[in-house]
Amino acid sequence: KTYILNFVSVLEKKYHFVLINTDPSNAIAYEDELKNLHAKIFLASGAFSLESYFQRKKKAKMILQSVDADIVYVNALTPNNAYWVRAAKQLKINAVYHSHNDSGLYSNPLKAVAAAIMKPFNQYTLSYAVKLAASLDSGQYMFGKKARFEVVYNSIYTSKWKFNPLERIKIRNKLNIKNDKKVIVSVARLDTQKNSIRF
Repeated sequence: KTYILNFVSVLEKKYHFVLINTDPSNAIAYEDELKNLHAKIFLASGAFSLESYFQRKKKAKMILQSVDADIVYVNALTPNNAYWVRAAKQLKINAVYHSHNDSGLYSNPLKAVAAAIMKPFNQYTLSYAVKLAASLDSGQYMFGKKARFEVVYNSIYTSKWKFNPLERIKIRNKLNIKNDKKVIVSVARLDTQKNSIRF
């Protein structure tokens, strides 16, 4: 989520961004900050709702036409969002698919089985897109072990995170942590794909 904010902040002078909220019941993370960067938010609701599985490509095509998109960028956890690429291909516009997971995470076994059945078809669709991945494992999971893709590691502002002994003392005092106590910090949300619990 912070990745998208950084992405827009770096490129907002060169590109006009429209972020598609596929779950209008929840706001997009950093929505106010994104709007301050001149990004627009499109709510996929009503006639543009993506709730129906069998209507998704048609609805995605309608949305892309409505926002007059030149490039479709999909920041994805599974191949199940390939319908955006199918819509882009029909409209003859460029598509980028960026993988951030090295495995599928599903709420129930039926969804996992359906995703496994559809995966080869979705991967075939993704051959149309520019393929990016956060790691080698996430690229192979998303696009296939023989697929060609580019690994783009998440960038950070190193000066912002450079060790500062004064900040260390200040934060330890604020949190009432003694100087001789060891502290483990995770600079990420505690979700499975962040590998926070895999040690």
